[in-house]
Amino acid sequence: MAVKPRQAVPALEFDTVGGGHWSLAAQKPQNFTMVVFYRGLHCPVCRKYTSELNGMIGEFDKRGVSTVITSTDMFLVKPDGTLYWASISTMPFARPHFGDIAQAIDFALSKNYPARGEA
Repeated sequence: MAVKPRQAVPALEFDTVGGGHWSLAAQKPQNFTMVVFYRGLHCPVCRKYTSELNGMIGEFDKRGVSTVITSTDMFLVKPDGTLYWASISTMPFARPHFGDIAQAIDFALSKNYPARGEA
């Protein structure tokens, strides 16, 4: 199933390592929910990538973005459950930098920039 901008994203739920349960439908962010998939902590690139995001959680909170990291790409989902942006990679390198994502969110929110891409 292809995920396309401005279309509803599929239901997403999973158990967390802390013993809780996370559900996309239960998220109520001001602007977006950022779902970051990584390939696993066995991967040194993944460890660095997830550590970088953990250090920037406060920056995304300031932008009204709730974040979750789960194992395997990266998505911004609007509060209405539609896809705003996706970055899907088939390799464990050349990932978007979180600082760039934060700046892109600032731009998108300040300009009321619509989701783009194939619908």
